[in-house]
Amino acid sequence: MTKLINASRSNVCIYTLATLLIMTEAGTEREAAAQRLAASSVPTSVVKAIVKYFGKEGAEQATEFLAKNASKEVMQRVTTMAAREGGEEAVEQVAKLTAKHGPEVLTALDNSTAVLPVIKALDEIPATQVRTAIGKLAAGESGKALSAAVTRYGAKALETELKHPGAGLVLLKHFGDDGAELAGKMTSDQAIVIARHADEIAALPAAQRTGVLSLIRNDTEKVVAFAGRFIEANPGKSLFTVATTTIILAEPE
Repeated sequence: MTKLINASRSNVCIYTLATLLIMTEAGTEREAAAQRLAASSVPTSVVKAIVKYFGKEGAEQATEFLAKNASKEVMQRVTTMAAREGGEEAVEQVAKLTAKHGPEVLTALDNSTAVLPVIKALDEIPATQVRTAIGKLAAGESGKALSAAVTRYGAKALETELKHPGAGLVLLKHFGDDGAELAGKMTSDQAIVIARHADEIAALPAAQRTGVLSLIRNDTEKVVAFAGRFIEANPGKSLFTVATTTIILAEPE
């Protein structure tokens, strides 16, 4: 019962804070809002960012979002992680991104094991793609997988997945930097075909795997066409086995 009462008080606190931030810019009320925020353990800058994003016309949406306990928990997790990685400056980066693109930013960052690499990657891709990238990063399990790729490979992970939705992440998962390089040279249709065989290629011995990737890199169109013909003639069979790959590499034409 005590926990329920405390949770209720915390939600009322955040709701009241949001209302004050929306209704007034007076110094005394801003100070009161900051005090309430301190009690809620959510940085003022992030709450203000939410309010700014929704604007005066979205005051009700902002206060409802901030009053939800789940929203508060997400904000706390993200800002705690940001503070641990980069102190107050990192928290301000979270706030700035949230003010521009909305609370989905917090969900996207909450899907990651590290905040700063994701923020850095978002800053490095074209501005016109940032909102789409945030949506992908916020998308449940696939968002977590993409966030993990971003943490490891940086902006190229976002660029690869944005260029080839679904297939791009598969190429990164199996081939890392080589996958990102291949994705940059392929059309989406080509990326989809290669992604279908990614697990087979990745399972090959190192020398054969390197040979196949080199073949794809040097003549993508021919390899994709060959793979398409093979699938059509041999439905359900694996193309890149050790035996068939030996033949393919020996007779690339």
